[in-house]
Amino acid sequence: DSETHEQVVVPVEQAPAPIEGKHVADIQLGGDPLFVACHAGLAYVTRNDDDDDEEENIGRVSVFNLADHKRVHDWQLHGGGNSRGVAVHEQSVFVANTTQDCIQEYGLDGTFRRQFGSSGDGPGQFDRPQGLAISEAGQLYVCDGFNNRVQVFAFTCRLTPSKASSGKNSFPWWRVMRARRPRADAASVSTNETV
Repeated sequence: DSETHEQVVVPVEQAPAPIEGKHVADIQLGGDPLFVACHAGLAYVTRNDDDDDEEENIGRVSVFNLADHKRVHDWQLHGGGNSRGVAVHEQSVFVANTTQDCIQEYGLDGTFRRQFGSSGDGPGQFDRPQGLAISEAGQLYVCDGFNNRVQVFAFTCRLTPSKASSGKNSFPWWRVMRARRPRADAASVSTNETV
């Protein structure tokens, strides 16, 4: 009573072709390049330079022309600190400052405009903000590193420079939204909190 087993050969899908890219250029920087955002023909690169006299790095943003990869200009973070994520929206460059636990806004030319946020775990507070992104709807997404969350900020109005505050924690022009964790007694309740 021997059974005959037919061997079925199942064709194995071929692995997708490797991603190939042509190396175009190296852009040389002093310090460690961290994040990059491209906007209107320019690349905005956050980096931290070692300062031999200081224990901390010096956060900077370097701007390069995408056509010829030459440096256009750069600036040091307002008030010092380490730079991380960068995002560009319209005429503003947003930079995550992990030392000050805040998001700083600059003009495209590097002129400091304002900052918002402070240390903590409440809405609009950060613990080492990292990556930044701007959605198609113009909302700013902030990876709030040690708070294990992503905070979402939406423009609520446009301020003229005379009305803008340059102080810390000045973000009345943002609406803070944070998804709450579902309660244990709720199936899958998710709400947004507006401050």
